[in-house]
Amino acid sequence: MKKLLVLGLVLGLGKVFGADGTPTIMVYGEEVVVTARRIAEKVKDTPVSVTVITREKIKASGAATVVEVLRGVPGLDIAQTGAFGGAASCFLRGAKSEHTLVMIDGVEVNDPISPGRGFDFGHLSTAGIEQIEIIRGSHGIFYGSDAIGGVINIITRKGEKSAFSMSAEEGKYNTKQKMVEMSIAEGPFNYNFAVAMQDSDGISKAAGGTETDGYHSTTVLGNFGFTPSENIKINLSANYNKANFDIDYGASDDDPNFTSNSESMVLKGEIDMASASWLKGKIILSVFKIKRGDDNGTDTTKPFDWSTAWYRGKNTKIAWQQEISPDTKPVGFDFIYGIEHEEEEGESYWDGEGTGTWGWWSSTDKLEKKKENNTGYYFQGKLKTKNIDFSAGARLDDHSRFGEKMTYRISCLRKVEKTRIRASWATGFKAPSLYQLYSAYGTTSLEPDESTSYELGIKQEIGKRALIGFTYFQNKFKNMVGYDFVTWKYKNIGQAETDGVETLIHVRPTDNLTFEANYTYTHTEDKATGLPLLKRPKYKSGFNLCYSPKKANINLSWIHIGKREDVGQITLPSYELVNLNASYNLTDWFSLFCRAENLFDEEYEEVKGYNTLGRSFYTGIKIGF
Repeated sequence: MKKLLVLGLVLGLGKVFGADGTPTIMVYGEEVVVTARRIAEKVKDTPVSVTVITREKIKASGAATVVEVLRGVPGLDIAQTGAFGGAASCFLRGAKSEHTLVMIDGVEVNDPISPGRGFDFGHLSTAGIEQIEIIRGSHGIFYGSDAIGGVINIITRKGEKSAFSMSAEEGKYNTKQKMVEMSIAEGPFNYNFAVAMQDSDGISKAAGGTETDGYHSTTVLGNFGFTPSENIKINLSANYNKANFDIDYGASDDDPNFTSNSESMVLKGEIDMASASWLKGKIILSVFKIKRGDDNGTDTTKPFDWSTAWYRGKNTKIAWQQEISPDTKPVGFDFIYGIEHEEEEGESYWDGEGTGTWGWWSSTDKLEKKKENNTGYYFQGKLKTKNIDFSAGARLDDHSRFGEKMTYRISCLRKVEKTRIRASWATGFKAPSLYQLYSAYGTTSLEPDESTSYELGIKQEIGKRALIGFTYFQNKFKNMVGYDFVTWKYKNIGQAETDGVETLIHVRPTDNLTFEANYTYTHTEDKATGLPLLKRPKYKSGFNLCYSPKKANINLSWIHIGKREDVGQITLPSYELVNLNASYNLTDWFSLFCRAENLFDEEYEEVKGYNTLGRSFYTGIKIGF
């Protein structure tokens, strides 16, 4: 009943603001995606399962972090160990979190020195983001290791026109967010620069704790473009983030002085060349660096316990790609092929001592700098007729430790008027991480994880303003690296299967009103135990309603997360979240906005033993020229 009242309030406010306006949400399927095949194409013409979250959608939601944006995506589940800096993992279609390859502007940012080489979304701001592309299923032929569950590519904004904006927001938990962005486009040059800062007193990450865990994060990003001629484009980009925050280790450890820090840098240079309209190529050089550290001194609750640690990782890549797409009719074709070489390195140190179940303990674990490299060769061809697109491709990876690995992908798209039917089959592999190989708990004889994924989907346009979609998927994983608590070593012990369905409805009854709803069913099974995989809900659903009259925007979202298992065979209960965001333009250059998160103050846990935010209100202003 409460949710219906909120919906009525939103629509009522919309009438106050007016009904004649310009749309801010693009027609579903007309968005352009570049991650699926490494070239630009419309979502509706892509033979794989894709979600594109545009700049307009991010703005309408009011989300300050990428974690908030991703929570409502079908087939994707988030588990965070406490708000404001807690480690945030993403599970795509039930795959392990480290089975998802995460990129910023096409640069891989999975942490080379984390245990599974996963990515922590806990510090990723929405500042400067143009769009987020989520590609489900194995995409190893284009991206190699780590992309066996899916790919998330976060694309930052390029300079389009001369503009300047700044915003400030304040709300619960003494949370403050500030952002400045500047864009310049003059002749052959374009530039975009953004800075965002977030500060908060935070909450206790430990469930039931009383000591608050503060948070501070700064993000700086920039894009520079130069077009010396019609056929050459040069792009340089950088993305820097630094965060300092307090942490707890679950409900039993409300630690008053456990602090952590993270610092990362993404650098990329790209040269795009077009010898002709049908012949295009690019050369890319990128570097990703990350440093993390923890410091836990003695305190009154644990006067003899202390630990300190640091982790440093780096990934360097050089790549070349060629696209051949001649304009031939009635049957067309294109080819994409390339080569890339990458080197990853990492080192870590942990030292600590204290009291435990078995008495006094003291331990030191140092991982000297280790390196691995990989060279990948990939090719995909696509055959296009009026009603059918068929593509097939393969990739050969030559890894310095694991030798040669082949992966494949076949996709087909059938187009019949307003109907799109698609099917795909793909294989993939994931090389063990440096930590799993070389740490004190590592095993150098490990073999890569392997996967096979299938999907079959259909999308049907209804008139010009509605669309429905349905996708069935299945993933099989074998040889998965896991931790053996008998030997205290990593070993290949895992086999798992996931399958399920994803459904969506998109309706746009007027130019300024958009409604989207989705439902996901995911069945997961650990083949060794027969039990569900941890932290993956079987049921997930949600909707988003966006009303955008001339001077305002009102966005209402609701998600339902079903029951899921956690460590210790604990079942976490289901929960629902309602978020509301509204903005109003007082002038052409000045606007007010406010948002409410967890509007009905739902009590829930994403990870057992860790707190989540209660009802929170935030207000702010934005100035733009």
